[in-house]
Amino acid sequence: MLGTPAAFPMELFIGNVQELSSGDSHSVFLTGTAGGEHRVYSFGQNNYGQLGHNGLDTKSPRSIRQLKDISFSQVACGAYHTLVYQ
Repeated sequence: MLGTPAAFPMELFIGNVQELSSGDSHSVFLTGTAGGEHRVYSFGQNNYGQLGHNGLDTKSPRSIRQLKDISFSQVACGAYHTLVYQ
C-alpha cells in the first residue's frame, strides 16, 4: 500500500544526488561531493531490512552509517531488497 509522500529539507544533503532507486515501499539514493565523499541514504518501509537501519522504518532519508567510509558508484532496489555497488 502506498503512503503519503514525505517532504524533507534539501539542506539535509551534503552533495548532489547521483543515483536513485525505489522498491515497492522504500527508496535509496547515493550522493557525492566534489571532494569525492559518497553517502547512501534510504527511507520507507523496512520490513525485510532493506533500509540498513536495524529494522527501523523511516519517513525521512537517513544515511546508512555502516556504509559511510566506503565509496560507491550505484544503488539499485528490488521489491524488498537494496543493492549498493562499489
